[in-house]
Amino acid sequence: MAKLRQHKKTATEQKRKIESLEVIIQSIEEENNFLRKFNEIFGDENDKLLKENESLKKEVAKYKRFRILPSLQDLTLPDDNRSRVIDKKRSKYSPKTVSPKAESSDE
Repeated sequence: MAKLRQHKKTATEQKRKIESLEVIIQSIEEENNFLRKFNEIFGDENDKLLKENESLKKEVAKYKRFRILPSLQDLTLPDDNRSRVIDKKRSKYSPKTVSPKAESSDE
């Protein structure tokens, strides 16, 4: 009789362990399905971005072959600095700066 009770107790514990493991397995399967869906979505996006990155690398490599002349380097400055540099060069190299009023009176 004691052996039968012990066997039923062991069987009940094993059933609880099996049920617990089944819950864990179901949770993991749901998570895997979720990850598969995201992998499909982002995998396609990743492939597109990799292709774009490769084409941009080729384009950059093509432009690296060109050498920028020092006189053109000021054109690569941000817009704020560019206008200042161009204004300085105009005033430095121009014999006289003509005001817009003087140009309009000549016409």
